[in-house]
Amino acid sequence: MQHSAPAPRWIACAAACPGLSLCRLSTLLSAALMVIGCVATTSWAIEGNEPIEADGFPAEYPRFVSEHFVLVSHAHADLARARLELLEKTYARFYDAFEKADFEPQPTRTRLIAVLFDKHDAYVQYATDADRIDMSWTNGYYSARTNRVALVLAGDERIATREPVQTAATDREDQLLPFAESATATQAARPVEVSVSMRPISIASTAHEAAHQLAFNSGLQQRGVMYPLWVSEGLASCFEPQSIDDLFGPEHVNKSRRRDLIDAMDAGTVIPLNDFVALTRLPTNDARAVSHVYAQGWALFHFLFENHPKELKQYMKKLTTLRPGRRSVSTMRQEFIAAFGPIEKLQAKWDEALLAHQRAEREHVAQQADMVALESRK
Repeated sequence: MQHSAPAPRWIACAAACPGLSLCRLSTLLSAALMVIGCVATTSWAIEGNEPIEADGFPAEYPRFVSEHFVLVSHAHADLARARLELLEKTYARFYDAFEKADFEPQPTRTRLIAVLFDKHDAYVQYATDADRIDMSWTNGYYSARTNRVALVLAGDERIATREPVQTAATDREDQLLPFAESATATQAARPVEVSVSMRPISIASTAHEAAHQLAFNSGLQQRGVMYPLWVSEGLASCFEPQSIDDLFGPEHVNKSRRRDLIDAMDAGTVIPLNDFVALTRLPTNDARAVSHVYAQGWALFHFLFENHPKELKQYMKKLTTLRPGRRSVSTMRQEFIAAFGPIEKLQAKWDEALLAHQRAEREHVAQQADMVALESRK
């Protein structure tokens, strides 16, 4: 949602996953709406005369560095590294998808900064100090002002450790495990096995917020420009994997968002395209309506990416040249028409796409029911 201020100060994004999460959430709290943008100072809870690094955090704050990101975090190192790996995977998927579609995303100039908190209170305080925003009802957001992603561990994310079984290593294991001294070395010489438990909502929200950050640092979007909700949130909602191994990106179907889209169709709350293309505000006090808007945003971005990629590319490129500040609904609607043609002509194809999603979802539900029935008979 965009404020009515001269420039888009922030945009709330229901990121994680509607069905989430990204996972399936049914309330504003569980939907983990995220925020883009911010308000005031760029420093955070810095006291005394501690040496401050270029990223604005005290020098003693742990940093985990990858090729394209710096993750500042006091969370367990393995949890932080798992989140960093997901950020890099999102980076790879983002550039792969948009480069193949000839959107010409530019390489990021520096490593992007993300902050991962292990306690929700610290995350809320950071949002208050850095962006003057109450984010107590979220688990992550991207700030267009600080150009950072802030995330917090879900309550049940954890590290599981397990002592290896005491058995002799084989020759084959020696080859795979260079730290084993010989074929007679025991597993006791090996590191303790560690597994990271990351909730689907954390996976989804991390990728979603990273997609926002990448869009604004690759030239696809321009900070300060007012965007319709379907552009910013539709793009980011394409990056909401339910698990580390999920396929995701604008060329793939986001099944969680599709479920909410079908719910909107069944409820008769799909917003007419003529109004939706210039929508900048989310419904208030209605979690279901919010999830419907995000689902429709995902569906429209996915539809245009698949069916009108050249027009979508030119439309987004045009918006990056605009001056910061507020634009009227009629102006944004005309910008859409200039790129994609008369809305009434596009509406027919859009309606067909919605019906196709509805059929696919119902087929999926039927298949799932058949599988459950089959298992129950075994």
